[in-house]
Amino acid sequence: MNEMVQILYSYFRFRSAVLRTASLKGISHKTFVNVTGLNIERKYKRKYNPESWKPSEIHKLSIEMGLPNTVTRKIDLVAPFIMDLPFLVKQKIFKSCALDQRKLNSRLRNADNWQLNELEKIAFLLEEIHRKGGSIM
Repeated sequence: MNEMVQILYSYFRFRSAVLRTASLKGISHKTFVNVTGLNIERKYKRKYNPESWKPSEIHKLSIEMGLPNTVTRKIDLVAPFIMDLPFLVKQKIFKSCALDQRKLNSRLRNADNWQLNELEKIAFLLEEIHRKGGSIM
């Protein structure tokens, strides 16, 4: 459980570093389109709503900026990890994140479906459980 918390917090820090570097470098429209495959309208949407960046887009940007990246691919491990949790812990995560089995299956098939707020809530809950010594209540 602690390892998953570390993966999530590493992702949050890396994500912030990538977005900060992209902002400082001022990526051109052409480079943005070529790297992410998104149109210019999406660039502005991402600028004003940074939570909408998907893990794969963060990964592509990090490669373009030459930042060492190992953590964005580990987001693929979150859904299988949750699937293997005890029922009560999984239910607590579902309730906190407004997830259900169908949404979890969607994220299992494609980790890009994770929303930042879901990952943050999962990290917080897992850290809380770990701090309490594995107790879920």
